[in-house]
Amino acid sequence: MNGQLRINSPGLTGTTVTWTGELLNITDNAEYNYAYYVIVNNGIMYRSNYKMVKNSQLTVSFETIESGAYKIQFFVKRNGKLIINKMSETAYVDNHTGKLLEAKFYKEDIYFNDLAVKYVFHEAPSDHLVVIFPGISTHEYKGKPPVYNYIRTLDGVAVNRLYILDSYEDQFCFCLGREGARDYERTVVALITKIANELNISPNHIITAGSSKGGSIALYYALTYSYGKTLVGNPQIYISTCTEGLCKNKYVKAAYEKMVGNRPEQMHHHLNNIIKSRFLSCKKIPEMYFHAGRFDYHYTEHLKPFLDGCDAKKVPYMLDIADYEDHSLTGTYFGPLMRQWVEEFVAGETGE
Repeated sequence: MNGQLRINSPGLTGTTVTWTGELLNITDNAEYNYAYYVIVNNGIMYRSNYKMVKNSQLTVSFETIESGAYKIQFFVKRNGKLIINKMSETAYVDNHTGKLLEAKFYKEDIYFNDLAVKYVFHEAPSDHLVVIFPGISTHEYKGKPPVYNYIRTLDGVAVNRLYILDSYEDQFCFCLGREGARDYERTVVALITKIANELNISPNHIITAGSSKGGSIALYYALTYSYGKTLVGNPQIYISTCTEGLCKNKYVKAAYEKMVGNRPEQMHHHLNNIIKSRFLSCKKIPEMYFHAGRFDYHYTEHLKPFLDGCDAKKVPYMLDIADYEDHSLTGTYFGPLMRQWVEEFVAGETGE
């Protein structure tokens, strides 16, 4: 095809997203016309008629009704012959915040439902899906946005991997939401369900995993949605008590205050009891695999009381304990162990 089209980055004004482009290397005596598709979440939402290119400039504005991933596919004709078929970059429009979001990480995408949730997905020939949740990173203690955990730990393992970012407006929310609204949770569950359905994976073959805060989330989701297995390292069972202890850091404090909102006492009680409540009401307990540092207070003050409750109800679980106290060592022990467990599940799946 002859001719070039330079498409600029999209802009957002209110709920209207706009793309501009410039047609390069045009011939003065030729007639140029363009049309476009508006593509929303990979489906064509609107098809335009052809119109004349004026002064080499192409402009498309589209009023967004819902949050989503918006793209423009441009078609340019020269004297009636198609010379350009080009796709714009994606505009991730979040009508909840009135902002354009960015997918910066390799293979990162954004799923929109009640809210926007960033994720990374790696597909594999497997009938299992591992959903990995992050802990509070050192970046967050410096006021930076949350990051993913264990992103390379399962490289080479033939299993579907879904990494969820716990980031409500760049702050953690334990993949729940704020003030008990559970809007973030609904979006995460919708994303997990969508991917599982597309791959014909049953809830029994969904494995949640994570350590510290990520372990709390993994355990909560497995108990709440009756997933098959959960792999948990040094979790915070009493979410409020543990997080309040970290609030000497002003950035952790700011995120936690957004979680509890204007009801700190009620939310303190709610978050401290939410995992135990889900456990007591769960009719189909997942297979639970735990790791802990023997002298880490996450074990002595959080996980051990939870396991005592499992013992009282005669609920089985697997527990791996290593001799360390420093909570920052959790990933060093839990990462390889998580990989070992997942490899065993995959081997059982293939009959090896």
